[in-house]
Amino acid sequence: MSDVSPRNILPTESADIPSSPGSSNIPAITAKVHDIVVNDEPEEDDDSDLGTPGSPKDPFGDDEETQRNSFTMFAHHQFYGPAGPTDSTQTLHDTRRVELGNGKSKAAYFKSEPLEHNNRASMAYQQSIVDFPSPTNKSVGGAPSRSSIMHMAKSNMPKISKSLPSLPNFLRRSAAKEVDTTFCDGCGAQPIKGTVWGCSVCVNFHLCTTCYAQGIHGMEGSSAMQMYQELNAYSKLQKRCKLLSTEFLGVLYTDVCKKHVPKFEYLGNWLATIMDKKQNATKIPARGVEIPHLTQSVRIKFVDVLMPLVSNRRDLQVYVEWLPEKEEGLETVRIWMSDLKTRTKSPFASNSPTS
Repeated sequence: MSDVSPRNILPTESADIPSSPGSSNIPAITAKVHDIVVNDEPEEDDDSDLGTPGSPKDPFGDDEETQRNSFTMFAHHQFYGPAGPTDSTQTLHDTRRVELGNGKSKAAYFKSEPLEHNNRASMAYQQSIVDFPSPTNKSVGGAPSRSSIMHMAKSNMPKISKSLPSLPNFLRRSAAKEVDTTFCDGCGAQPIKGTVWGCSVCVNFHLCTTCYAQGIHGMEGSSAMQMYQELNAYSKLQKRCKLLSTEFLGVLYTDVCKKHVPKFEYLGNWLATIMDKKQNATKIPARGVEIPHLTQSVRIKFVDVLMPLVSNRRDLQVYVEWLPEKEEGLETVRIWMSDLKTRTKSPFASNSPTS
């Protein structure tokens, strides 16, 4: 096992911390980095002394394509929703699109608009026969006009209804009870409060406004969903740490994470923890990440925007190491931190490649 060359190690600033794992007499540490390695080919390892705060078992697996294909059957499902802001009449909406939030809530969301309806069909559906205009107000051949017949029927309806027997209690169903039984197939809420969105293809499939705005059942695996996830990931990270500039997040997402949203969120949150001065350095569980398959130009660009952001703390030190890979032109970049107290050695000391 060969040590990392000191010339390939870039500390923030401290003369008391070894510049590389090999320059310290501290015994090597066997560390597992599976859960924190940003790698498209995860390996199965056991225990880890680094910890993984809040990450799933395999956050960077290759099942993204499988999940995308499993949702293609819902790709063109449109929903019935309100006809307008003040009109609760259910009407068919077009395919959802991504909108940017306003005001304090800058999070992206999905929105749709009612489709254009044929006026005649809309009139026939929304109106009853008594509301249609009569061809003429005059009687033909002495017979009563259509309007007079309808007027007579409407005026006598209360008398007729009183003479009819009432329905048994178990057959009575109020409109309120009908709404209360609606179940959200996205989050499981019951009853659905507010607007109820119904799928135009799937029978008895409903969503609440929140789930509909998240693109559930129809937008999975689409380019619009990719945009929605990107925008919200940017928004959450910038809200998490104001030091995460737009330039840095752009390099991290596009060049380092190669537009892989889960990797972007994980690395962004880990780096935000290091930049957060309120976070105790001795209590940061994950001490390092390894990013494979980066070109030299990407590594240089990434280090240039990273180091000014992680150099603002005096209670920890951040190191960046890079090692050449077998494939020419590619490097593996390692970022790790020292708390200047008990954890001062690289967690990758025992994982250096054989020379």
